[in-house]
Amino acid sequence: MDLEAYRREAKRLVRAHRAGDEAVLARAAGLLGARERFLLSDAQHLLARESGYRTWAELRRALPDEWTVDTGLRYGPDEPVRIRVRRRGNRYDLDDRGDAVRLGGKARGWREAGERAVEPMNLARNGTVFVPAVEGSFPDRDIDALARRLGESARAVYDALVELE
Repeated sequence: MDLEAYRREAKRLVRAHRAGDEAVLARAAGLLGARERFLLSDAQHLLARESGYRTWAELRRALPDEWTVDTGLRYGPDEPVRIRVRRRGNRYDLDDRGDAVRLGGKARGWREAGERAVEPMNLARNGTVFVPAVEGSFPDRDIDALARRLGESARAVYDALVELE
């Protein structure tokens, strides 16, 4: 699981605790003791402990700093649109590793066509479709959703470049 998945699970635990879910109440009571209030920080602590870490911060440090999100899209019949996510502190850098331009080709006018297609994301001079993000600044605080949106932009760049040929 990546950090965003842990965060979503922590939020789900808080909602389940508030709804009186017996399994969640028992998990929380087993680690934290019986309590009425169960905050997001309690859920994060519970997940960290269940994952073998003493604290949420320790769990965060142990998670990978780079992973790939398969967007479910395809450049062609055999080429999945994958987005690389790199975490650096509270920043995330997402990119397509240059796949859209590599696969779509650099025909005359590729850069202009790519820039028109990539809005509101970015296209680097080397052909990489990318977007930087700060934790908490992206929609629903879901990095996977942002990766899927970037994948859609990368696919749009690929389509624009294929049309140039």
